[in-house]
Amino acid sequence: MRKVLIILWLVLLFLQNFSVKAQNLTDIECTTAWAYDFWGRSDNDKDIYVHYQNVNIEPLKTIPINLVYSYDYKNRVIRVLANNSNSYMVLSKSSNKKVNSVLKKTSFLNLQGAELDKMIVKYRKALQLKYQRLNDSVYHARDIARQEQKRQKAIEDSIRIAKESKIHIKFMGIELNNAVDLVMLNLSKNGFEMIDIRKEGYGMLGKFMGRKAIVTLHSTPESNNIYMVNVAFDEEKSWYSLKSDFLNIVKSYRAKYKCIDSGRTFLEPYYEGDGFELQGVAKDKCCYFDKYVAEGGTIYVEISDMRRIIIKYIDTFNSKRNEQETINKNLDEI
Repeated sequence: MRKVLIILWLVLLFLQNFSVKAQNLTDIECTTAWAYDFWGRSDNDKDIYVHYQNVNIEPLKTIPINLVYSYDYKNRVIRVLANNSNSYMVLSKSSNKKVNSVLKKTSFLNLQGAELDKMIVKYRKALQLKYQRLNDSVYHARDIARQEQKRQKAIEDSIRIAKESKIHIKFMGIELNNAVDLVMLNLSKNGFEMIDIRKEGYGMLGKFMGRKAIVTLHSTPESNNIYMVNVAFDEEKSWYSLKSDFLNIVKSYRAKYKCIDSGRTFLEPYYEGDGFELQGVAKDKCCYFDKYVAEGGTIYVEISDMRRIIIKYIDTFNSKRNEQETINKNLDEI
């Protein structure tokens, strides 16, 4: 009876230092841990796995026996197929003895020589296939997500364009969604007269905001719809009158429209008060402007280098149409 108790005590002592639980080798100690093949997360893309070959790895502390495919007691080398690697470890002398003691009592795959070399290649291909499929599934999911984003954007763009096509900016109560001839007819009813046809558009003379003004109508090259109206007042002879008129005009616009950007400065070497303001204006060094958001478009009020105040009404939908039609026209000509 005493002999049996001693044997049981020795067994328990052994299992405390090195145990086999559910066919696992535990408490492994090694001097070297190396991977023939290792698959880890990419530094640049955490969802993607990348392949490393013949690299140092973190030693395994626990090894399922069914994943051992080669063991060399003499050289203390054990080879293991882990979840993401095909590795081998050089065991410490004490661990080697314990591993050998357990494996002698266990049925496991133990390849050597040419068969071992073949298995290393086989496992390399198996791991590559596994992680390529994982990567492909990520790429496929991303492609689906991108296609869905494009589809949603196309729907949103269609809705936006449909809304924009129905809303157009108005100039003197005239909606800028008509052909040039119709807009000119409506302006003529407001006292404007045709003066010339310019390269940049059709010119009409009349009164705007109680001032003499030349209105230029800019149209799209194909559909001939108005996309911008340009109002130019007479040239001023002094900086005081030019600035005064500008401030009076923007005061009126700010009472009706929301100003979203503005400027009140000169570029070097000019500055207000130097006595050379008009010279700075003529050299395009004057940055006096207001930008307003209006239903269906944008309005600009600015002091131009021609020493006059310019007001621009730009229709959002038709200006985009103008860009596209201009591109199409240029493509047809080349």
